[in-house]
Amino acid sequence: MKERAFLRSRVVDGKQEAGAKFSDYFDHVERWANVPSHRALAMLRGRNEEVLSLDIEVVADDVSPVKPVERMIADAYAIGRQLPGDRWLMEVAGWTWRIKLSLHLTLDLMRDLRERAEEEAIHV
Repeated sequence: MKERAFLRSRVVDGKQEAGAKFSDYFDHVERWANVPSHRALAMLRGRNEEVLSLDIEVVADDVSPVKPVERMIADAYAIGRQLPGDRWLMEVAGWTWRIKLSLHLTLDLMRDLRERAEEEAIHV
């Protein structure tokens, strides 16, 4: 997931003027694995000051209606599209991702990002 994840920052409505020092990150998207420590720490500060909202996104390829994470769940449980219950199981996989797994993954990736950025900042 770390290879497919993107970090997206957006400005919180009405905070444009108060958070002018974070203007570089008002609408910023970058691959999670490539975010440099100084940029990660700046975006995390912006979030702590309630100027920025940060999200982790996993982008599906444009041609596929099924998100990569849903495919991973389906592959893990051998869900195909041949058996009568497979369509329902794919819907359950999508629900499981949206409701249960994405929040936990987001929290884990944000924690990892902070730890990585702080570790790199110590060495600089």
